[in-house]
Amino acid sequence: MNTKELIDRIFKEPGIKFELTEFENLGKPIHDMTTLNLTLPNSVQRHIQEMADMDGVPVSQFIITAVTEKISALTTESYLRSRAERANPAEFQAILDKVPQRAPVPGDE
Repeated sequence: MNTKELIDRIFKEPGIKFELTEFENLGKPIHDMTTLNLTLPNSVQRHIQEMADMDGVPVSQFIITAVTEKISALTTESYLRSRAERANPAEFQAILDKVPQRAPVPGDE
């Protein structure tokens, strides 16, 4: 699945969970591009333009970056949740019990 297809899927199915493997092509050059027409409130468009100007990039690049960052945040959350479900609390506590009890290093209190 390329980036465009992934973004399209996210917009069509916002509640769907994704595996990290579905994002392996993110950041690679996209040869297939599609124009996406959005209807935005004027205030949102102004903020996007201001932010893009502050970042020194075109609006389209700013939006691509923002969507990619959102995808990353959602997939990270999903990944961490799946890892937590596999965790064994007893094994984790056994590891913590091996840590020596001592006063914190100055500055870490």
